[in-house]
Amino acid sequence: MPGLGYPSIFFMPRSKSVREGAELHSVTDNVTLNKAFQLAHSIYRHKEEDRKIALTIVWEALIGVGVRLMAQNEADRHAPEKPTKVRWSTLQWFQILIYCKSEAYERQQEADNKNSLSEEDMIIRYVKHLILTTCRRNSFHITLGLSRLLYEYSAAETMAMYDLVVQDPDSSTRKSDAYYRARKNKLIEELAERFQRFVRIHQAARGEKRFQAQDDSSRFTELVSEYLTRFTPWETSCVLPEQFDAWAPIHSLKSSQAIQIHSLIHPGCFSRLT
Repeated sequence: MPGLGYPSIFFMPRSKSVREGAELHSVTDNVTLNKAFQLAHSIYRHKEEDRKIALTIVWEALIGVGVRLMAQNEADRHAPEKPTKVRWSTLQWFQILIYCKSEAYERQQEADNKNSLSEEDMIIRYVKHLILTTCRRNSFHITLGLSRLLYEYSAAETMAMYDLVVQDPDSSTRKSDAYYRARKNKLIEELAERFQRFVRIHQAARGEKRFQAQDDSSRFTELVSEYLTRFTPWETSCVLPEQFDAWAPIHSLKSSQAIQIHSLIHPGCFSRLT
């Protein structure tokens, strides 16, 4: 993996599970490993002192890919037609595991060097954790998390956005207001546990929890957009036309939850939805 300034990951001992299987071979080429390193290092804003942490994260994520694939294949065998399930590719699991494996090192830094971490550092980690927490579930949670806990869309706007993304004409399957509130509260609790020293929660009407908004958050718009682009699922592409009729079916959105999630995370696609 040239250009990293650190011993190549190829010189690390490989586990037997990584060597075996065509699916796992797809994530062990130089290009993919370098892409994975750049992603992991970006979480730490490409700081020179964190290069070794980024390499360790990539290695730990690589080891975990096989386990995730086996669990996913087993779940497919028991519930192959489950509509709310996200089926990730090998490369996408690698990406998700980078977010997951990074958390322990983030927490350690926050405990040891909390005064050296900037507002930008914590915003990147918040966005990353929000993506991780929601994409491990499904496109409903991605819609809810991004529109309500990153952007400032109303509950009604969030519901309309999800209806557009999921492309389900059956109104009987739509989720209730109470379900939206309950799932939002659950996400807030999980994020508050992760960032308890950095966020404040207040109670709104009908039992709804909300984060206290930061003053002048617009100054971080470019940073958030940059990292949402970085965190967009690999091996997905923009399928939304520049202009479309909200009432007309978009068949490409119905093809997979990964495509739906791309449309919600990628800033360019998201702007078309809104």
